Amino acid sequence: TLHVVGADHVPRVLSNGAMAQRSDGDRTTYAISMPEWYNTASLYLQIHNPSKYALESRSVRGIHGDTPVTAVVRQGPAAGGKLREALDVSEKAILELERQFGPFPHEGYIVSLGGIGGMEHSGATRTSIEALSHETCHQWIARGSLPAGGNHGWFDEGLASWRDDG
Repeated sequence: TLHVVGADHVPRVLSNGAMAQRSDGDRTTYAISMPEWYNTASLYLQIHNPSKYALESRSVRGIHGDTPVTAVVRQGPAAGGKLREALDVSEKAILELERQFGPFPHEGYIVSLGGIGGMEHSGATRTSIEALSHETCHQWIARGSLPAGGNHGWFDEGLASWRDDG
């Protein structure tokens, strides 16, 4: 359970777990539950002021139905274009990767744009637009099928890089 107390706004919380939100005066409570199979690299949690971050969502019609994809980026003059580009790149990558590896393995996908490079989580990523397709590949390789110890980065990075270059 996450409690946010004393903020001058109700924060927006994005998570790859099942989430319920309750507000009571100046206190907002989020109950977030994660699947038992998640390891420490699987978890994703982002808390921000909604007035400082833009958010846009779209459904990607894949092999077994719709996958909700949510993109988030810091507010600014280019935010709308960045959100649409992130959703376009995500959709293209998901559809391509479904043809190669099967259905998208998570209930949804959160794409948080920022920085260079990226980090994948189960059903979420924090990445640059340039690395988004690579990080999306990790949804199947590293976060879709996990090495037993969860500490074999050479395996999933090697396969995702092979896909990038191949």
